Amino acid sequence: ELLRGTAPQDAGYELLREVFAGYPIANLAALLTSDRLDAVRVGAWLASELGASSSVLASSLSPHLQSNDPAIRVHAIESVMANASAYDDESLGAALCLIADDDVRVIKHAIRLLGVLSYEDLVRGGQTAIGCGADPTWLIDLGDNPATRKSEIAAGLSSQNELRRRHAAAALLRVVPLDLELMADAASSLDEAIRLFAELEIRVRHARQR
Repeated sequence: ELLRGTAPQDAGYELLREVFAGYPIANLAALLTSDRLDAVRVGAWLASELGASSSVLASSLSPHLQSNDPAIRVHAIESVMANASAYDDESLGAALCLIADDDVRVIKHAIRLLGVLSYEDLVRGGQTAIGCGADPTWLIDLGDNPATRKSEIAAGLSSQNELRRRHAAAALLRVVPLDLELMADAASSLDEAIRLFAELEIRVRHARQR
């Protein structure tokens, strides 16, 4: 009802305030199952804003990983990042497949997702992702912390294969400690999604050091 006669953005902020005041998060599933695109957009945005608190929305949000709306796909990826354990193998795989998306914003978020997922969740979703043309086997084979495989990652960043480049960018976040020199190389990539991803990661780390 709140969406009637109210701008979606305003409705979203109002619902967020209601949630912080005690409105049940599970009730937001009604937005995600609506046949109105504006309602789904608001629901997906709320799920991403609520982070780990929105795990109860996972089953309602997972179909929207394949939405025709790039913004909804981005918000769905953000929810998976925060609640990976709440998503089944097929949904995780669908999220991993978005590294082969045709929207730069979506790809950028998908790269980060593959970089921050636990190794167990990466393997779990990887089986499904193999079937969508975004096979993450190379990334999985690097192991949980590929700190000893930096030469392979560097070669991957300059690969002629688009998918290998993006998986190599994701691998940068899996290296502990982070190799800022390799991240700087990624920030000069001709692949726009990789460049945007790396630039953001560098800015975040510089901000943390202030």
